[in-house]
Amino acid sequence: MGAIRSCREARLEAPRDISITGVGAIEFDYAPEPFMTTTLISRLEFDERRRHAAHADRRRKPDPMVQRIEPELVIRRSTAPPRARR
Repeated sequence: MGAIRSCREARLEAPRDISITGVGAIEFDYAPEPFMTTTLISRLEFDERRRHAAHADRRRKPDPMVQRIEPELVIRRSTAPPRARR
C-alpha cells in the first residue's frame, strides 16, 4: 500500500507508469486500489501450519522452523506488460 501511495505522490500511476507487486498477501485481507498483483497464500494452509508449530512447541519436541507453502501468483490491475522502448 505504501508503494502505491508513494507513486501517486510522485505523480506516477500504476500500471500506466510503473508496475507494483506485493508479496505474501493472505487471501481476503484487504482490497487496495488498484487491486495489487501479489502472491496469494491460502489462509487455511497458513493456519494449519501455525497450529502445528504451536502444538509442537507445547510438546517441547524439535520441529523444523522452515516450512514450504506454495503461493499462487494473482495478477491484478497494479501490473502491465512493459512498454516498447523508444
